Amino acid sequence: MFTGLMGILLAGAGFWDLFYTHSLYQQLKSGKLKTDNQFMGYSVNISLLVGAVLIIAAIPCLISGIHAILN
Repeated sequence: MFTGLMGILLAGAGFWDLFYTHSLYQQLKSGKLKTDNQFMGYSVNISLLVGAVLIIAAIPCLISGIHAILN
């Protein structure tokens, strides 16, 4: 049960991170967010990677939680 809840939280955090990363990328691309930071591209890429890892980590937790509920 707790594992399934953890999977839901991980998936939610992953999707939120991907949404925020997309929003930040669109702001940078359109010029609404102006910065002279040279590492902004790296931070967007790392954020995309973290979001994907959170979603991938949520999958086994969700499967284990569903398996625990069904048994």
